[in-house]
Amino acid sequence: MPQMAPLFWVFIWLGVLVGVFGVVIGLWWGARSLSYGFKYKCPGVSKG
Repeated sequence: MPQMAPLFWVFIWLGVLVGVFGVVIGLWWGARSLSYGFKYKCPGVSKG
């Protein structure tokens, strides 16, 4: 039992890191897709 605690914390930290990384990638992907959508749907906005 004492040796299971470190693995438990390692899995918790991995889950937290993956969650944060996923949120960052999701926000970046969403911003990029939004910018592409504006460029394609409203060409006048990108041209000024």
